[in-house]
Amino acid sequence: MSINKRILVFLVLVLLIVFSGCGKKERYADFSKKDQSLMWTGERSRPFGDFDYSKIKTEAEALDLLQEKYKVQVPEYYEITKKTLLDELSSKTVIPKEALYSIFSQNKELVFKTLYPFYKEKELQVFAEVVLTYTYSADRKEAYLKSQIININIAPVKGELPNKNVSELIEVLGKNMNISEKEINSGLAGYEKQVKETKSIITTDYLPVVSTSRGLNTDKDFLKEIAVGYDPSGTLREFHAEVSDQMTK
Repeated sequence: MSINKRILVFLVLVLLIVFSGCGKKERYADFSKKDQSLMWTGERSRPFGDFDYSKIKTEAEALDLLQEKYKVQVPEYYEITKKTLLDELSSKTVIPKEALYSIFSQNKELVFKTLYPFYKEKELQVFAEVVLTYTYSADRKEAYLKSQIININIAPVKGELPNKNVSELIEVLGKNMNISEKEINSGLAGYEKQVKETKSIITTDYLPVVSTSRGLNTDKDFLKEIAVGYDPSGTLREFHAEVSDQMTK
């Protein structure tokens, strides 16, 4: 083969590599910069395997396991959530106790859970669970953060939030999720009106307060939803805040 033909073959191979690399679009390329910071995606060639780490002692150990063993990252939103929970659920008499961490993986799914308990002396008042779920896509050869879910539960039978700050908590959670101020205010107004004007007790265990589900473009937006839950006696028991990737590919 002549030198010119070898150069031509080489150039063709280089172009093929370049175009094949350009063919795979970054998962969140069409999302806003703010929303991109809420999630994570990275290259991966195989599933997560089956493992159970249910007794992790420290956050540093948990994060190291995620990064070193599973090669996944925790977005800044996780740290923002932690600070919000500590700020909003603590009071002069209710203090946070040591957080609990666990990691579970099964084939294409990896789950990282953090449990934050808050006590008044020896009595549990409220606990919050933050759940990060990662998924492996064999077609795209990548792992991505499928969802981040916050569940806040009021423990005593007739209890309430330590700071009695229902609306304030929902507002802060919404801002952390990059939900617009207009959507947050509209959702809160509708919820507060329902609570005030309802003629019977609310017993719905999942009542959306703020949601971006209507008109959601899954190729450009995450689903973001904040909901509350009541028990059969009409006592507010739970808060649910979710950011999730609804893309089908």
